[in-house]
Amino acid sequence: PATIKRMALLMRVAGEYEDGSREKARAAVETLLTRFSLTERTAYITVIGTEGASTPCGVALIETENVLPAPTPRLALGLKISPDYVEAEIGSAKFAQDIAALVAEAIEESGMAAHDVQCAIINVPLPTTGNIGPRSRAGRAAAALGAGIALGELKSDDVSDARIMQDLSLYTGRVQTFTGPVIRNIEIILIGN
Repeated sequence: PATIKRMALLMRVAGEYEDGSREKARAAVETLLTRFSLTERTAYITVIGTEGASTPCGVALIETENVLPAPTPRLALGLKISPDYVEAEIGSAKFAQDIAALVAEAIEESGMAAHDVQCAIINVPLPTTGNIGPRSRAGRAAAALGAGIALGELKSDDVSDARIMQDLSLYTGRVQTFTGPVIRNIEIILIGN
């Protein structure tokens, strides 16, 4: 654990959205991360559903401290977890701009340039008020567009409240978004080289 600079965990667990499977998996991971003092250097995504087509699985992407010089590009990770967020802004252009700023920080801290990022994974808290389904989808859309701004795929002025989820010409090709009831902060994982 001492040589681990950053770690991203991508996990798929069997279960249903209401049976607590994701929560139990996240709690087990949090226990291990705490035990090995890796909490501050790790971000993770836990999704539900194997639907009989796949086995529950996980992937650990680990960036270590440079122990040998690297003559060619290799795995680089960018991680960012927001300390807090304003629930009322989920799905708005302001939310997209906040995501853009967080992704830009993760890019800078990782030592990558925006064009080096191959995939941005954004985990967004599930809204708890209002029409949760549409607000959740708008939150994921705004998060994707915000990451697209930071990655240079979109211009900041392109993203407005009126265009989120309405203008299908706005999209990004290197972003995946997730949401869930156990997510308390905006969680960002960047994978690149």
